[in-house]
Amino acid sequence: MIDLTATYHGIPVFYIVPILFFGPILIWMLYMMGIKHIIYLPGEVIAKRKREREEREQLMDERRKKMGQTEKVRKRETKYTAMSWVGQGLFYALFALPIYLWSADPAYRLTNDGEAQIKLSLSKPGDHKTLCVKMSREELRKLPPQKRGKQKCGRERWPVYIEFYMDGELLYAKSIKPSGVASDGPSLFYQKFQVPAGTHKISVRMRETGREEGFDSQIEETVNLKATQVLAVDYHTEESRFILR
Repeated sequence: MIDLTATYHGIPVFYIVPILFFGPILIWMLYMMGIKHIIYLPGEVIAKRKREREEREQLMDERRKKMGQTEKVRKRETKYTAMSWVGQGLFYALFALPIYLWSADPAYRLTNDGEAQIKLSLSKPGDHKTLCVKMSREELRKLPPQKRGKQKCGRERWPVYIEFYMDGELLYAKSIKPSGVASDGPSLFYQKFQVPAGTHKISVRMRETGREEGFDSQIEETVNLKATQVLAVDYHTEESRFILR
């Protein structure tokens, strides 16, 4: 009688006996269920695959022959003569010559004779309409980690109002609303002025805090503009001052 508690080379016998008994039966069942058709293909399948392979090879041979004939015709058709090269050169020159002439003449000018140009071009966000509130620890705990900040500020900003003077004359005065769906973006200004060349007194004033009187930032400077010169009026947000350049 077999002692199932014994071991063979460290493996319990009760593991080996079922494998030796049921293993051949399982292999025979798998073989009869379809493995034999994978190992030994039927003659019909072998013959069918052979016919398909021969048909593919025949089709490839026909394609190669057609491609060879096409290449020969193409080579005969692409023979160029000296006159064809000259004709192509003249044809391309008809397009290249106008491009060459119009690229340098007439010359493009930003201003007329004896004039200069001043560009008011700046992007400035107004102050927040609501003051920022310092949040307590209890309020911060209720918020997700990515939304926790020391202060809670409203998104909506005030419109920005700008006045532009030259030699004491008001040339531009406009209030522009903040950009963005939530009115939380900067107000964008862009305006060009054609002015006579020479010395002028430039004055720019700005309101950004919603106040009705007075200005939050301004600059007054005398500039000497040469003919065809372009002077840009910008605003440095970090330094909170206007720049003339």
